Amino acid sequence: MLNRKAILAAACLAPIMTLGACATPTGPVEVTRFHAEEKIALLGRGSIAVEAGPGMEADSLELNSYRAAVGRELAKLGYKEVGAGEGSQVAEVRVRRAVMSPMREGGPVSVGVGGSTGSYGSGVVVGVGIDLSGRPKDQVMTELAVTIR
Repeated sequence: MLNRKAILAAACLAPIMTLGACATPTGPVEVTRFHAEEKIALLGRGSIAVEAGPGMEADSLELNSYRAAVGRELAKLGYKEVGAGEGSQVAEVRVRRAVMSPMREGGPVSVGVGGSTGSYGSGVVVGVGIDLSGRPKDQVMTELAVTIR
């Protein structure tokens, strides 16, 4: 049977242990892959040109940084990066950004009521909570898509 100190220690540690779940994640990352059966043997080798995808501004500084990062990762996989139009394969890079503005649900003031009864009497408690955190910050979603042809 557990003693009172062990139960008290567990009760005090439980809220502290859940604080790790409060860390802000960098965001979910999803990867989807589709392969043409006849082209699988070509993947991971040969020359490849990293180019802007359809509808993208080819000389954009932002896109150029993503193209460079994609080229480095493809080199790690065994590709040899070459200039535009020179490769046996082409990696098309597309970047899309969107800003999401989360909305606060409910008002900044909340009211709670509680009561209890017992052998020494009864009581009623009213609590008022005021959220001073302000408007939630905007979140930026960045989608990077690479298609190898």
